[in-house]
Amino acid sequence: MDCKYLHTTIQRSQKILRCIALSEGDNYRDNCNILLIYSNYAEVLLVDNSHQPVDVSTISTFPLYVPITWCCIVGEHIAAITADAHLIMLEMKPPFSRVLKHQMSSKLSPSTIPVAHCAASNGGELLVSCGFTENLIVATFDSQDNPSLQTLRLPNFFVHEVVPTQDPYLFAFLVSVRTDLKYIIYFDMEQKVEKKREVVPPDSITITSVFNQEGFSKLVLFTPNKIIIKDDENPDRIIDIEARVYSWFDNRSGELIVQLLDRNIVGIPIYTDDYYGSDKVRRGHLPLISTFCYLSNNWLLCVSEENDSFFLPVSSLSITSTSFVDFDLLPRSTIPLLPRITSAFFHGPRLVISSGGHEEPDKYLISSFYNTIMTNSFIVDDATARFNRAGFDNDSQIRFFSAGDKLIASSDTKSISLIGDLNISAEKTIAISKFGDNILQVYKNGLRIIENPQLTFPLTSQNGSKAPQASSQNTPYIGSKSTPQNSSQTGTKTTRKIISQYKSEIGVIAAAISNDLCIASFEDDSVKLFDKDLQIIVEKKIPHAHSFAFCNNNIAIAAEPQLGGNSTVTLYSFQLNPTDDVGQLTSRAYTMLFIQSSMELFVSTVNGTVSRWTIGNDFSNSCAQIYEGTIPPLLYPYYVNSESDYVLIVSDKYFLYNGVSMLSIHLNTPHGICTIKGETESCDDIIQADLNNNVVRISLNEIVKDLAAKSAHATEMPRKTVYYDENSFVCITRRRDGKDSFKSSLLILRDDPTNTELILNNVGQFQEDMGAISVEVLDKNFIAIGFVKQDNSGVIMILAVEESTEAKLHLFAQFISPTFAIRKVGNLIFFGVGSKLRYTSMNMINVEKQQSDTPETFDSKEITQVPSAICFIEVSGDILWIGDRIESVFVYRFSLTGDGNDIKSLNLIACDTEPRQITAMCLLNETCVAIGEKNGKITILRLPNDDIGDRDLKWRLSPIPERGISLNEPVGELVKIATYSVNETVTSLLVGAKGVLFYTTLLGQIGAFVPLQNDEDYIKLSNVELITERLSTEEFGLTVLRRLPVEKRCVVSGDILDLIDRMTPESQKIIEKTCNTHWQNLFGLISIIKQKAKF
Repeated sequence: MDCKYLHTTIQRSQKILRCIALSEGDNYRDNCNILLIYSNYAEVLLVDNSHQPVDVSTISTFPLYVPITWCCIVGEHIAAITADAHLIMLEMKPPFSRVLKHQMSSKLSPSTIPVAHCAASNGGELLVSCGFTENLIVATFDSQDNPSLQTLRLPNFFVHEVVPTQDPYLFAFLVSVRTDLKYIIYFDMEQKVEKKREVVPPDSITITSVFNQEGFSKLVLFTPNKIIIKDDENPDRIIDIEARVYSWFDNRSGELIVQLLDRNIVGIPIYTDDYYGSDKVRRGHLPLISTFCYLSNNWLLCVSEENDSFFLPVSSLSITSTSFVDFDLLPRSTIPLLPRITSAFFHGPRLVISSGGHEEPDKYLISSFYNTIMTNSFIVDDATARFNRAGFDNDSQIRFFSAGDKLIASSDTKSISLIGDLNISAEKTIAISKFGDNILQVYKNGLRIIENPQLTFPLTSQNGSKAPQASSQNTPYIGSKSTPQNSSQTGTKTTRKIISQYKSEIGVIAAAISNDLCIASFEDDSVKLFDKDLQIIVEKKIPHAHSFAFCNNNIAIAAEPQLGGNSTVTLYSFQLNPTDDVGQLTSRAYTMLFIQSSMELFVSTVNGTVSRWTIGNDFSNSCAQIYEGTIPPLLYPYYVNSESDYVLIVSDKYFLYNGVSMLSIHLNTPHGICTIKGETESCDDIIQADLNNNVVRISLNEIVKDLAAKSAHATEMPRKTVYYDENSFVCITRRRDGKDSFKSSLLILRDDPTNTELILNNVGQFQEDMGAISVEVLDKNFIAIGFVKQDNSGVIMILAVEESTEAKLHLFAQFISPTFAIRKVGNLIFFGVGSKLRYTSMNMINVEKQQSDTPETFDSKEITQVPSAICFIEVSGDILWIGDRIESVFVYRFSLTGDGNDIKSLNLIACDTEPRQITAMCLLNETCVAIGEKNGKITILRLPNDDIGDRDLKWRLSPIPERGISLNEPVGELVKIATYSVNETVTSLLVGAKGVLFYTTLLGQIGAFVPLQNDEDYIKLSNVELITERLSTEEFGLTVLRRLPVEKRCVVSGDILDLIDRMTPESQKIIEKTCNTHWQNLFGLISIIKQKAKF
């Protein structure tokens, strides 16, 4: 049975396409909301400048089923135009409830669909949207912002831009006609007549309108080397510029600020009394900015074309004023965005990504990503010394417990105080926590209230040191810190007072502690509730009670039935009377944790699962199993801003659960881990005993994503990376250096676990007329690189690598076409030379080169040809997969000679001739291949069944391809088993563990397709996706269904399913009724599936 998949997004698209500042609130001078539009989702940011540095936080995100091409504020609403020509009117605040939706046109051809250019009058009375040709839509708004649409037909010209003027009904069009003349045409939308037409220079690029505070406007025309300011009462004012205008914005002082292609910022006064005396004022430079967005709190959002976007503080002063500071001197608050991704591959557990910005050398990056939250860590020396002096057996299970800022270590036979010098019992600790102003320890034979000493932060010794990198193996420790003296950790031990104690001859099994109550179960099946003085309030028999949690006005008790069966979790009153709220477990409970802020109970079990219940009206049915591991998980609260919103799950893997998703943390510890009060009030720390028995304190830098990176800067754009050895990988770089030359290099990068950055060695630079386009590591000693030359011919070089520091030319071959693909399989090397497939053997490469100054060539054989150009080669067993750049995939079966150095036969057995512009390809298994396309579609293809089952079949049983190409013999058609569109150009496809397919896109998106275990899950999730998609269009105004849906087969969108948690209870009930299960159960299923998308 073919696989079905769940698509999940690991990192969203990084390219901001549109942005608008939302309406001002009462405190708009301190903060402002901004709506960012990406290719497939929208994001609302809160920009808070009440303190420095500026705090930028995400309020909400919404998926876009169809891209938004334009948006603006109209009155009290947002007007947005979709790519399939819908005008939607939205409320100003999230979730942007939709007020109206109008279809603007039924024509969807690229040139005539009226979404190419849009403009609104300054007062919001009219909105104009047009295509490049023919169609023009005029929307007139009434006092309630309701639009009335009219359709007009444009004359026979091509529209370059449309802008408003000071007359709300008069719009200016920059157009060109077939005679290559260009005009500015002023068109009255009310009277539907052309008012004026004037000829402009034929090299005119675009126009804009600049308004002043009184509402007057002037038209500004841009050419490659001039800015022309139009004025009805004066001649045109012409300003010479050194480079083409790249972007611009007008401030509220009637000035135009432009960025030139050379990155310089220039200010131009549009409204001035000294008409001929004012020219331009230089105001520094910035990275190339595609969009400027002025915010109400005097901040300017600069959307970088391919690098990090950022906010700049800008006053209302005139930019031409001498007191205005240059832009490059203003402090920046960045929105970290990954530059465009060119390629990626897995290097062990790390995802290596090549990325870079347009002609920005500081943004040419090769990054090794770990699927973990970024951390800082250091060794707590005194705690480490105490831990090692304790003499715990190597095979004993050690648990860490924290009580505020104190730390306890306990095994089955002993307990010690590591931080805080608590006067604890030396017996096994069952539970310990703050108890009023003191600390309560529950141990094997009793309970003890201990005086709580006050510690001074930081909780480290004078000899504190950075955690050793080597002990973490693949875990990146990022950063270190100094460790000043802490008096409570050194010197003579201080005995803390025992305030109260309860001793029992019957052993304690389990316990839980609140601020003023404690509950414990004993070996005689008794359960006792103690007050703050350790006096028994209630005592009852609850057989086999083995785990507890205080849940607001209830106590959750896990117990095993007397007659056998799985454990249950029951909510009890403080009188220990059971309620009707009962949850079923899959095995015995291991730990329980209640989260006050979300009113949720988390329960882990001995068979490795973690389930979540909501404390409320429907407790019994609200179970969501959110984790599935192999060993019993420990659960710890992780406090952020004094609220326990997160849960640390410690099992065979480590996750921080934020209520929606699992964030991975790479920790390696054989024993001893818990959360502990952080050194700041912002969030907790994690403390653990590492592989070397060091007690290590870990702070989490950023808990919004679980991607941490080591990087190295390249001097050219990194194009492709491949595996070299366990700790190193190879990268080729290329960029144009002028019109007729390239700059290309061969880099070998080493990922040393003890280093916070990648170590880069430039082992080879190549001549200016050759650009590197493909690379393959043949073995430790040889690397093959394919080049394209200026005349579009090709060269393959075999480089001999010496100790990873130097590469010398060993052999080469020249061809009439570029070599876009190289693949080594066994003893053979395949080359895709233009449309031809050639090969050679390693025997030819390994021949010892004769001593000569002239480079030697090697021979290769041509074995087949495809229609266009070979861009990808993959091999599985005796199956050869060829990716044609525009003609999809061809599959061959080949056989080798006895020595494996030559090909005996090669036969075409299957093909997929659906035209595709292939940009990525990888094997999923022996019979399936995944391909990515320029238009964002990812498709999984499988060999037809008869190709898989019968190697000697002479006639085809499978269907012959419908769209034919010239084939000598009939062949099978590849079976399409899954298709999904990610709406951005796919740059790489990778197979991870458990058959998960990962991908990257040009605009920075990283995602995964997780195989579903059974068809039942697929059917259930597909039905939920269908109803959620429909309901989301009613609740979230920006989510509009496509008029013409893109192809999707055997894939469920996790981004759509994620919306269930944010929907109204009414919508959640509809979903529950449709799928006949509680929405929390669905949430748990999705959460477990997504965990497989961790690398």
